[in-house]
Amino acid sequence: MTMLAAAEAVQAEGWLKPINDAFTDQIIGAMAEGKGPMTTQAKQHMKRREIEQKEANRDQRRTVAECIKPGNVIDDDVNECVRGYRAKTW
Repeated sequence: MTMLAAAEAVQAEGWLKPINDAFTDQIIGAMAEGKGPMTTQAKQHMKRREIEQKEANRDQRRTVAECIKPGNVIDDDVNECVRGYRAKTW
């Protein structure tokens, strides 16, 4: 493979990856909603993919004191805020 061909392959991968990921997510999503032997594996894949996406888009981590809800409520929203997955909107 020449250097030019290698550079073109890397460049093509940059715009093909989002298309491939979206296509894969649709196929796996349909499998997760169905019935059959592949359903549990598809659901597990979807959960892993969701975690990967959250990790890739993570913001700065915060303290519990910064994210805690009024009345000292700590729930899933607060946990996601602490990890940087969600902005504080309450």
